[in-house]
Amino acid sequence: MACHLRERPHSTDFDATVGDKVTLIAEDHIGNVMIAKAKYGDTDLVPDGTAVSRLDFTVAAGSVVMVLIFVFSAQEAGEGALREDCGGGSTQLLRDVSGDEPKVSFRINGKAAA
Repeated sequence: MACHLRERPHSTDFDATVGDKVTLIAEDHIGNVMIAKAKYGDTDLVPDGTAVSRLDFTVAAGSVVMVLIFVFSAQEAGEGALREDCGGGSTQLLRDVSGDEPKVSFRINGKAAA
Protein backbone atom coordinates (compact mmCIF):
# COMPACT_ATOMS: atom_id res chain seq x y z
CA MET A 1 0.00 0.00 0.00
CA ALA A 2 1.36 3.43 -0.91
CA CYS A 3 0.99 6.70 0.94
CA HIS A 4 -2.25 8.54 0.17
CA LEU A 5 -1.33 12.11 1.10
CA ARG A 6 0.74 13.93 -1.51
CA GLU A 7 2.39 17.21 -0.60
CA ARG A 8 1.27 20.14 -2.76
CA PRO A 9 4.15 22.09 -4.33
CA HIS A 10 4.95 25.37 -2.55
CA SER A 11 2.31 24.65 0.11
CA THR A 12 1.83 23.09 3.54
CA ASP A 13 -1.27 21.26 2.25
CA PHE A 14 -1.83 17.86 0.68
CA ASP A 15 -3.67 16.27 -2.25
CA ALA A 16 -5.38 12.89 -1.95
CA THR A 17 -7.93 10.78 -3.79
CA VAL A 18 -11.53 10.95 -2.57
CA GLY A 19 -12.46 7.79 -0.67
CA ASP A 20 -8.90 6.86 0.32
CA LYS A 21 -8.60 5.63 3.91
CA VAL A 22 -5.73 7.42 5.68
CA THR A 23 -4.09 6.49 8.99
CA LEU A 24 -2.21 9.19 10.91
CA ILE A 25 0.29 8.33 13.65
CA ALA A 26 1.71 10.42 16.50
CA GLU A 27 5.37 9.41 16.82
CA ASP A 28 7.30 9.97 20.07
CA HIS A 29 10.69 11.72 20.03
CA ILE A 30 11.00 13.43 23.44
CA GLY A 31 8.41 12.08 25.88
CA ASN A 32 5.13 10.51 24.80
CA VAL A 33 3.05 12.23 22.12
CA MET A 34 -0.68 11.67 21.65
CA ILE A 35 -3.44 13.25 19.55
CA ALA A 36 -5.96 14.80 21.96
CA LYS A 37 -8.24 16.40 19.37
CA ALA A 38 -8.61 15.95 15.65
CA LYS A 39 -11.21 17.55 13.43
CA TYR A 40 -11.51 16.87 9.70
CA GLY A 41 -14.02 19.31 8.28
CA ASP A 42 -17.02 19.01 10.63
CA THR A 43 -16.08 15.54 11.89
CA ASP A 44 -14.43 14.98 15.28
CA LEU A 45 -12.02 12.04 14.96
CA VAL A 46 -11.03 11.66 18.64
CA PRO A 47 -13.73 11.13 21.30
CA ASP A 48 -13.82 13.83 24.02
CA GLY A 49 -11.75 13.00 27.07
CA THR A 50 -9.43 10.61 25.24
CA ALA A 51 -6.12 10.79 23.40
CA VAL A 52 -4.91 8.41 20.70
CA SER A 53 -1.60 7.57 19.06
CA ARG A 54 -3.24 6.80 15.69
CA LEU A 55 -6.45 7.64 13.90
CA ASP A 56 -8.17 6.79 10.64
CA PHE A 57 -10.31 8.90 8.32
CA THR A 58 -11.63 8.79 4.77
CA VAL A 59 -10.66 11.55 2.33
CA ALA A 60 -13.64 13.75 1.43
CA ALA A 61 -14.15 15.73 -1.78
CA GLY A 62 -12.94 19.32 -1.94
CA SER A 63 -10.56 21.30 0.21
CA VAL A 64 -11.12 20.16 3.80
CA VAL A 65 -9.22 21.45 6.84
CA MET A 66 -7.61 18.98 9.27
CA VAL A 67 -6.90 20.40 12.75
CA LEU A 68 -4.95 18.34 15.29
CA ILE A 69 -4.04 19.16 18.88
CA PHE A 70 -1.31 17.09 20.49
CA VAL A 71 -0.51 16.45 24.15
CA PHE A 72 3.02 15.76 25.36
CA SER A 73 4.16 13.97 28.53
CA ALA A 74 7.23 16.22 28.50
CA GLN A 75 4.89 19.24 28.23
CA GLU A 76 6.50 22.20 26.39
CA ALA A 77 9.80 20.30 25.99
CA GLY A 78 8.04 17.44 24.18
CA GLU A 79 8.79 16.67 20.55
CA GLY A 80 7.41 14.24 18.05
CA ALA A 81 6.14 13.80 14.54
CA LEU A 82 2.88 13.39 12.69
CA ARG A 83 3.27 10.57 10.19
CA GLU A 84 1.04 8.76 7.69
CA ASP A 85 0.99 4.96 7.90
CA CYS A 86 1.64 3.84 4.33
CA GLY A 87 1.38 0.11 5.05
CA GLY A 88 4.00 -2.62 5.09
CA GLY A 89 5.91 -0.89 7.90
CA SER A 90 6.40 2.25 5.79
CA THR A 91 5.45 5.77 6.93
CA GLN A 92 5.92 9.29 5.63
CA LEU A 93 6.64 12.37 7.71
CA LEU A 94 3.88 14.99 7.46
CA ARG A 95 4.88 17.43 10.22
CA ASP A 96 7.25 17.75 13.15
CA VAL A 97 5.29 18.61 16.32
CA SER A 98 6.35 20.16 19.60
CA GLY A 99 4.91 20.82 23.02
CA ASP A 100 5.33 24.57 22.69
CA GLU A 101 3.16 24.55 19.51
CA PRO A 102 0.70 21.68 20.01
CA LYS A 103 -1.79 22.72 17.29
CA VAL A 104 -1.24 21.66 13.67
CA SER A 105 -3.55 22.37 10.75
CA PHE A 106 -3.49 21.84 7.00
CA ARG A 107 -5.87 21.30 4.08
CA ILE A 108 -6.43 18.04 2.29
CA ASN A 109 -7.61 18.56 -1.26
CA GLY A 110 -9.73 15.52 -2.13
CA LYS A 111 -9.83 14.88 -5.87
CA ALA A 112 -11.64 12.23 -7.90
CA ALA A 113 -9.55 9.28 -9.04
CA ALA A 114 -8.00 9.81 -12.46
